[in-house]
Amino acid sequence: MKFDILVPREDASKLLIHEVYQDDAALAAHRNAPSIAQFRAESAALGAVKITATWCTPAE
Repeated sequence: MKFDILVPREDASKLLIHEVYQDDAALAAHRNAPSIAQFRAESAALGAVKITATWCTPAE
């Protein structure tokens, strides 16, 4: 896994997390990890956190 954390220049109140996984199985393992479940629960408790995801395929 590789990831970068970025702050958009036009809105410093947001974070963009760019993650790259070896394959779909690695992504599934990450998404089903206990730490991600904990993150989702803690984020939901904040109420104002909006999380969106976009899955992409590398261009050839």
